[in-house]
Amino acid sequence: MKTLKQFKVLIFLLLIWRLNGFNLLAGDNTLPSYTVHKTATTIKLDGIPNEAAWRSAAPSPLFLEIEKGTPPFYPVTAKMLWDDKYLYLSFRISDPNLWAKKCFRDFPMAGNFLPDVLLLKKRKYKEKFSYTENLIKIYLDPDNDGKNYTETHVNPSNIVCDKWQETPWRKKVCERMGIKRPSDGVKIHPDWNCPGMKTAVHIDGTLNDPYDVDNGWTVEVAIPFESLKFLSDTQNFPPRPGDVWRIHLGRRYAPCYGADASYWTWPVIGEGDCHTPDRWGYAVFAGPNKKTMENAYPAMPKLNVSAQKAPMNFAGLPKAAFNWKALWSDQIKTHKEADELIRLTKVMNCNVIIVYTADSGKAVYESSFLKYDKGIEAGTLKYLIEQAHKNNIKVHSWFVNLRTDAEFAKKHPELLQKCRDWEDENAKLPRIDPGRANVHTGNWLCPDRGLTEYEKKIIGEIFSNFDFDGFAFDYVGYRNYYACFCDYSRQRRQEFADKHPDISVIEIMRRFSEESLVKYVTEVREFVRSLKPSAEFSIHIYPDFDLNPVYGNRLPVESCGQTIAWFYKPFWSYGKVYDTCMKYKNAQGKFVKYNKFVPFVGVYDRDKLKTPERLRTEIRIAGLAENGTIMLASDRIFRRHPELVKVVAEELK
Repeated sequence: MKTLKQFKVLIFLLLIWRLNGFNLLAGDNTLPSYTVHKTATTIKLDGIPNEAAWRSAAPSPLFLEIEKGTPPFYPVTAKMLWDDKYLYLSFRISDPNLWAKKCFRDFPMAGNFLPDVLLLKKRKYKEKFSYTENLIKIYLDPDNDGKNYTETHVNPSNIVCDKWQETPWRKKVCERMGIKRPSDGVKIHPDWNCPGMKTAVHIDGTLNDPYDVDNGWTVEVAIPFESLKFLSDTQNFPPRPGDVWRIHLGRRYAPCYGADASYWTWPVIGEGDCHTPDRWGYAVFAGPNKKTMENAYPAMPKLNVSAQKAPMNFAGLPKAAFNWKALWSDQIKTHKEADELIRLTKVMNCNVIIVYTADSGKAVYESSFLKYDKGIEAGTLKYLIEQAHKNNIKVHSWFVNLRTDAEFAKKHPELLQKCRDWEDENAKLPRIDPGRANVHTGNWLCPDRGLTEYEKKIIGEIFSNFDFDGFAFDYVGYRNYYACFCDYSRQRRQEFADKHPDISVIEIMRRFSEESLVKYVTEVREFVRSLKPSAEFSIHIYPDFDLNPVYGNRLPVESCGQTIAWFYKPFWSYGKVYDTCMKYKNAQGKFVKYNKFVPFVGVYDRDKLKTPERLRTEIRIAGLAENGTIMLASDRIFRRHPELVKVVAEELK
């Protein structure tokens, strides 16, 4: 058998002729192939395929339109390598407008699939969804028989969608390949997450900002051969030089969310269905590449696209009138610093200080508030409030709500949020969107459980010891921006699903998580009001809630701070700042009448320092909301940059 197999492989290879690093199979129905060379060097999965091994690999032919083979609007190519553990793929995608909306794995790989297996067990209906994302696609069939193949997607925010499938969808494809199609329908396995697979994305531009022109994105994928063994009992895992797999690579492109999509693939299929294994190409595994190609993977070329223009002129905006003006303060330790903060607040014409008081991550469950060593010292805090009130400045207690420390986490692991393993792996990768982490790390309390006794103890001590005018929430949300997967959350979400058999699984996820956040904030509000009935409430919406970007408008708070201009580079274009501001403004009052949108503007220093004119323009865009409200952060940056203080003083006067 082994000799016969080797003979077949030899005959197959004799049919191949080489052309610029890739091959074409001879025959009436010629199918392209790609020679996958073995690498002896380590591939660093960071989304930037610039190692020597990648430079020595030949690029695939240009991806072409899936049906007619016409050139793409923007170039797409791929490369492949392998070693004894992984099959490596890299993609190089040009794109002038990088965007991504999807926030969790696998949806909508299958119509009724949500990444929470419990929800699958009792659903009695089928839901259908269509793909909406920009993405790259990988199909692998190790034994070339059209059965038991994998499909993997990766989008620009490095969210993965993967499954394996027993047969192609269409009957005529099965007939062409001699496959018996099951009478009870095609079997797909979207609950399969490729074990050990690694993916990374690098963005060359700005994600989700339609007002600038981006360059593109690159992707790296490492698929363990061990994870594919179940697909075939005839192939070698890892492969041997001369082994041949079927492979199909593609790219879904839409210029913006909701627009018509194009599919560009290698190879061209001739019809609009990627699930056509008899028309896929071949991956021919080979030894090391003796020919180096140092310039085979040059830097992404700049696109020949005219700059997109913002819909209005932001240079001549009028000065706005503000009456509720809050300054966030995070580093006050002494009476002297308290005096400096009061002076700064007055110079900047602010009338509310949101002062960092306590962080659930900096306290031990059994300790009292007065023993906190990382929060503001009690005597200084009392002095600050006293001096602020003498100057008609209100003070809100800034409490970082859900983060908790390692010591408490060890004692109460049942109270912690849980992300899925692949999400925590993404947290270690370079940021895709500079404005936020991919996934937050650390120990966070689960908001689905509501307000804990632990938090009540801290809040109780805050309002028992200090004369605050209000309470400020921060870090209220999910580490992964949409849901917790601890046992408690999964069980409660299942109970919610059982009570709502008429709504979609994605709606179950959104509604359950959103209701949990609203319930949590409501419980905090009620508890604080039981301690001080006149307390006001403010919040900075962070982290985001991806399933409803304006969920903050549902919260029972008077001053709802929504970020319109973030701290870090690349700074948001003025068009994005304006659109974001108007998005929150337009949602104001639809859910909670007293919830007022407050534009939040952040500043930072060193290489992230904003110019005075940029800050001035951002403040004036905030004024277009016509709410008379603004939040600025933080005082320590302003203390170091009097040129920014001057701008704020002029704009808020």
